[in-house]
Amino acid sequence: MGNAVSHGGAQRVDVRLTRANGLVALTVADNGTGFDPNRGGASSGLGLINMRERARQLNGTFNVSSEPGRGTAVQVTIPFRRMV
Repeated sequence: MGNAVSHGGAQRVDVRLTRANGLVALTVADNGTGFDPNRGGASSGLGLINMRERARQLNGTFNVSSEPGRGTAVQVTIPFRRMV
């Protein structure tokens, strides 16, 4: 959420955590300045690369939806595992 405010100028950040059908999904969406996720460089940052890799290591998915002037939404979905 810190990046949404400091880099994206967001006034609102919505966080949703759900579990259904054997999956856990975390969605973080903001109303900040957004960016072009297809453009390389600073916009794609190491933070997004690291999050994508962590989701992959957990057999999950990582998606970024953003557009300049329209905010950003990040969703991570991973299989649910009970801790014993």
